[in-house]
Amino acid sequence: MKLIPALIFILLLLPLCASCTSFDLVTCTVIGSDCSPQGSTDIFYMDSPQVCCSARLGGTGDNATVKARWIKVQGNGAASDKLLTGEQKADCVKNGNFGFTLKPPAMGFNPGEYKVALMVGDREIAHKKFTIVKDSSVNLPIIGVFSADNLSIHAEQQATLKWNVIGATRIVIEPSPGAVDASGSATVSPMTDTAYTIYAVNRGGTSYSSLAIKVIQPVTVKPDLLITELWSSGNVLSYRVRNTGAAPSCPSQSYLYKNDVKEAEDHLAPLNPGEERVEQFANYHFSPRFASMGVNAQEVASDAVNIRICANADRACVETNSSNNCFDYNFGPLFNLNLLRFAGTAAWRSSSGELKWPIFKDSYHGYAGLADAQMNSGGSQPNSLLLCPPQANNAWIQGRIGVPRGTPVKPAPISIPRKCRFTARVGLTTDTPTGVSVKFTLGTVKNGETTFFPSVTLNNRSKTETYEADLSKLAGQEVEFVLRAEASAPLQQGCAAWIEPTIIQER
Repeated sequence: MKLIPALIFILLLLPLCASCTSFDLVTCTVIGSDCSPQGSTDIFYMDSPQVCCSARLGGTGDNATVKARWIKVQGNGAASDKLLTGEQKADCVKNGNFGFTLKPPAMGFNPGEYKVALMVGDREIAHKKFTIVKDSSVNLPIIGVFSADNLSIHAEQQATLKWNVIGATRIVIEPSPGAVDASGSATVSPMTDTAYTIYAVNRGGTSYSSLAIKVIQPVTVKPDLLITELWSSGNVLSYRVRNTGAAPSCPSQSYLYKNDVKEAEDHLAPLNPGEERVEQFANYHFSPRFASMGVNAQEVASDAVNIRICANADRACVETNSSNNCFDYNFGPLFNLNLLRFAGTAAWRSSSGELKWPIFKDSYHGYAGLADAQMNSGGSQPNSLLLCPPQANNAWIQGRIGVPRGTPVKPAPISIPRKCRFTARVGLTTDTPTGVSVKFTLGTVKNGETTFFPSVTLNNRSKTETYEADLSKLAGQEVEFVLRAEASAPLQQGCAAWIEPTIIQER
């Protein structure tokens, strides 16, 4: 009778692995071609590209039903993430080896303690614990730019996403285009309103940023008011408005703004499809009274008066596109600032540390100075900003430029008026060695946070290229500017040249 409990125990064990004679379960970084573990470890990081495990089950054969479950045991989100997968079939089966792979989510693995359970049938026959860790000594990645050229598009149109990330080992944009490089662009064609998120992951954690693109569905029975022109006749402001839609517009109001402050209204009578009309703000006396511009005024602000007129400003009409109702124009002297005027009072640093102007040519610290740039493509370019990074691979040098203020003098933010753009030419001096590429980058600093525009890269000293950036989104903000050069290899006697880097306000 004493044999019965032992017999029952043996019978209960049999279903666990009816044909297994031995097993060995190992976590690793890669599954080999024979489904064996490669790079065995039980420590992984937030930016690990995958977590793998390999099981060696003697006596099962390749047709055995063997599965794995990945389970979070302890850490943030353990309750909701306890079971990360259902029963996962093997990715690789060969000669009794069974390989399984767990891919990370877009925002990287969540730190904590995990285990992978090996299942035969519906029973767990073994498990292996592993840990995903966060390296707190590593700074989080920096998402310098994540933008779209248009946040509102019509169905079947495209928008272009642009991004620039520093310090990430893996970057993913969801819902598309997925895994991407540190900087670049991609076109997307959402059919409905879609939020895009960029995740930048390294061992220190995850940074992310989101934007939403609104998709306007096609309509054919609505008006669309478009202002095509704005001008001054003496003290009266006139504008030309057209209905580009397929239905008559309804009575509405046009608003006039002066430097973003509403000044007047004008009644706009209905327009038929395709009809165009000239309207006036007859009761508004336009007298800009431009101030006399001294040196200080030019340094800190625009003396131009911005006039913006918006049709259907009261939203009385439902249109096919309400984003094209406004037209603005700058009257008077325009803002035009060459950033090199303030290079001597900029805050300078290189990949070797902080620098103090004047910066003398030094192979360890790098060099920055105003001089004539000797260029193969265009001869001598006077009063250019020459930037020579330290003589090392991937070294950089940059200056943070603003209006000089205070004692001691420090750069202060520049007020950006409407309709501004940045323009410059960039090139490499004649004594730059061949085969070296230099990345030119414009950045802005606001409240201590630096945002970079897409870079221009040159590896040919025989030409210069134009570098332009749209600053319209910075209108009304106060920022400092960063001019940066980064070289893939030592430039020896050569330098990177910023030629006439200027902020220009347009009419």
